[in-house]
Amino acid sequence: MLLMRAFLSRHGLTLSLGMMVLVAGSLQSINRALELSASTIPTGQWWQLLTAHLVHWSTAHTLWDLLPTLLLAGYCERRCRPLLLVSLLISSVCISLNISLHHPHLLPYRGLSGVTSTLFIIAGYWFIKEWHALHPRLARILGSLGVTAVLTKCIAEHLTRAPLFAPTFADGIQVATPAHAIGFLVGFILVVAAEFPLLSDILCTYSRTIRRFNPSFHIQKNSAQRH
Repeated sequence: MLLMRAFLSRHGLTLSLGMMVLVAGSLQSINRALELSASTIPTGQWWQLLTAHLVHWSTAHTLWDLLPTLLLAGYCERRCRPLLLVSLLISSVCISLNISLHHPHLLPYRGLSGVTSTLFIIAGYWFIKEWHALHPRLARILGSLGVTAVLTKCIAEHLTRAPLFAPTFADGIQVATPAHAIGFLVGFILVVAAEFPLLSDILCTYSRTIRRFNPSFHIQKNSAQRH
């Protein structure tokens, strides 16, 4: 029981995200109200900027997006829950606005893969930082390979207009590859921002506030500090 409580206290946000995706996927009748559509901005349905990332086109699409997202989110949450929350919110809104304003031919839009791209950058950032303390040279090599892989993926998807490492989910359904590029970009910006004292102070203040109500809540001291 104590082990379960400890697990929930360290992965509550990740588990909540997973539950919301599964619940949204099981309620097909409301998927149209949650997806990002051409009427989202003109009619002021602003919640769809966030909820569009919770719904998917099929069970295969849901699992393909959700499983890596949960792994990355869980890794990120153990290091800094506030930054994970900020990453989820900012990436969701930025991706939805980009699709709505610059790629309306991809509407209606559903899916979590763009947000997953942001989490990939955030998780990679902490992974490289941890390795840098042990093997600086190896960390630089891994960082360079990671950046190269991300750029290669974005360029390839832009040129081919098709996703890499993703199956075909349903006839007539396009995978919004621009969402991946925006997700990666948001991740890079957040990583840079997390190294500045202002954001670090905000995250640490949030962490101290949460610990007053939940003493088991933990944030690594150097997870958002300059080195």
